[in-house]
Amino acid sequence: MQRWLDEVTTCIITGAYVDPDTDKINFADWWSAWSARQTWTSSTRATAELSAKSVTFGHVPLRTLRRAHVEEWIKAMTLPSAFRAQGLAAPTIRTRFNYVHMALAAAVRDRLIVENPVARVSQPKHRRRHIAMTIPTPEQVSEALNAAPDELRAYVALCAFAGLGLGEAAGVRPETLTPRLTF
Repeated sequence: MQRWLDEVTTCIITGAYVDPDTDKINFADWWSAWSARQTWTSSTRATAELSAKSVTFGHVPLRTLRRAHVEEWIKAMTLPSAFRAQGLAAPTIRTRFNYVHMALAAAVRDRLIVENPVARVSQPKHRRRHIAMTIPTPEQVSEALNAAPDELRAYVALCAFAGLGLGEAAGVRPETLTPRLTF
């Protein structure tokens, strides 16, 4: 008995104490109580509720919720499902993740859990297609050079062989290409 009392006292002093009755509170119950207190617009509330409904750990008690539960949920969002032909895009996953993170951070502040299991969980990277670079093959470079009008051939070659972006290549001036020797 004394050992248990010492452990509880230590937890209270260090701020790691969690009420044992929180074993009865699962994520879905916590979400319901926490989200009801939020001052969100109707569209924000709809997005947040969709986020909460997407979790695969709604039935899991907060005290037993682990990083693995969150990682499994994120993985599930990246895959096709009965409701969608392909996985969700990275920005959508990030939005859902953020709402769940906020709810669990509030559970930490309310001392229902010691630490947020969402903290430091990796999310899918968002690759912006409009800036993603694809490297042309030598054949594609040859075709581009042959198809380019004479006045643009040097520009196309500069982009292809110097690895410059369109804007960078457009800023190159002939006088800057000649090395300047100083003695």
